[in-house]
Parts: sequence; structure tokens; C-alpha cells
Amino acid sequence: GDLWTCRPDGTNATRVTNTGTTERHPSFSPDGERLCFHLDEAELDSGEIGTVATDGSGWALLTSGVNASSTAWSPLGGEIAYHEVLDQDTEDKALFFANATSGAVTAVDLEGDEDWADSWPAWSPDGTQIVFVREDMLAGASRGVDLWIVEREDLTELEQLTETPGVHKSTPALALIHL
Repeated sequence: GDLWTCRPDGTNATRVTNTGTTERHPSFSPDGERLCFHLDEAELDSGEIGTVATDGSGWALLTSGVNASSTAWSPLGGEIAYHEVLDQDTEDKALFFANATSGAVTAVDLEGDEDWADSWPAWSPDGTQIVFVREDMLAGASRGVDLWIVEREDLTELEQLTETPGVHKSTPALALIHL
């Protein structure tokens, strides 16, 4: 499917992308002028992160040859958080940041992350924290899936927000409303 924009009342629907693949998980830039999104290339068994102006111009691919998903544009404007599937068999995932202009990618190295699959990042409204889904990779089929939060500045102040083994959480942005 393609990405579209419209006014809150549903009028002025405008097609933003027309790529022949599926674009998912769009996120507006803070100024509302651009979108980042996950470009699902199912035939290649991969996903990439792209950006485009809301009028459909200025299309750019930020990643190449990875299996990326779940974009979240920082409220401060300079970064896009997303996750990559590192291993399809184990479903291991990790968080990454892409510079919204240059596309330079930085892996997020969180404490103990070799035993965890981190995904679905969402920014706090002020851009200082990231909430994300963390799955315990050592627990097998009964692994716990919980929401965690970390300070963006140094990525060291990890805090577990939920403790609910066996419950799937795929919308961490909702958790920020209740913080």
C-alpha cells in the first residue's frame, strides 16, 4: 500500500508514495513537512527506512540491505529511531538511529541487549526518552515481552515499565500517554 495524507476531517486526501511496494509505520517530522516510513520489500524478505516530503517529492532511502521496521521521527527533528530484525529464525531485533538528513546509522547498544530483542521505539514528546518493546530471548516460547524506557542522551538509564510475561505489546507510543 501507499502512504496518503489528509486533513483531520478526511478531506484533501493526497497520495504521497507510489512505489509498487508496501509502505508502513509512517511518522511525521516535527515540522510536518516530511514522513519517514518502513518500505516493505516482501519479495526481497527485507525492509528499508525511507523519507519523503508530504507532497511526494524528495523521496530518499536511508537504509539499504537490512530488515528494518517501525519508524519514529524524533520530536527534535534530527533522528529517526527504528528496529532491525537481525536474525529471522530467532526473531532477534535491535534498535538503531538514522540521521534524518544524511542517513548515517548508529546502532543502539543497550545494557544486556545480547539477551534481549528490542523493537518498536517511540519518542517522549520532548525527545529526551525512548520507550520500546523488549523481549527476553532466553525465555523461549514463554518469553516475556515488556515496555522499557531509556534516556536518549546516554542510553544508560534503562527502566522496565511493565512486567507481564507472555503478553504482546506492539504500541509503546500509548505508554507515553500514561507516564
